[in-house]
Amino acid sequence: MRYCPECGYEYKPEIRECPDCGTEILEFESETCEACQEETADHQTFCTHCGNFVSGPRKLQFVIKTQERDVVAACCICGDWIHEGHGKKEGTHWFCDADDHYQVYEDWVVLKVTSQDFQAHFLKAALDSASIPAMIFNQKDSSYVTTAGDLAIIKIMVPKDHLAEAEEILTELNQHESEQEE
Repeated sequence: MRYCPECGYEYKPEIRECPDCGTEILEFESETCEACQEETADHQTFCTHCGNFVSGPRKLQFVIKTQERDVVAACCICGDWIHEGHGKKEGTHWFCDADDHYQVYEDWVVLKVTSQDFQAHFLKAALDSASIPAMIFNQKDSSYVTTAGDLAIIKIMVPKDHLAEAEEILTELNQHESEQEE
């Protein structure tokens, strides 16, 4: 597994330097997470996909190293440790109290839900122009004319490691829109 130790992105063997930050790409062995079965780098304690401890031995190493016995996982969005009695687990994914409202699908996070095609495409274009990968997941059924309910859902999704940047852009767009209405 070759990845950037700074950004965390995985790269193909021919890439020698991270195109985002310029850091040298390193080679690491990988291990499969016991909870979600995703590959993780051998140096990680928590799975970056679901937030669980990658394995029992890694949990033991973590407890010995940090003396934090009540940590149960790490948030799959922000990476903060989750202590017993806090956070929320949905399926195999752990969320801290601040991030438990996000929906995660294979490391993509739902940034916004709308029922309007033009809103989804406008936001995606704004994200693309800021070099933030985005995709539109459209559940809208064209057989029915509806703007509410499950048949009208359009989700704009971004990779979880770009969520903070994407939320800033969404906030700026919302502020600009409210200024235009005044």
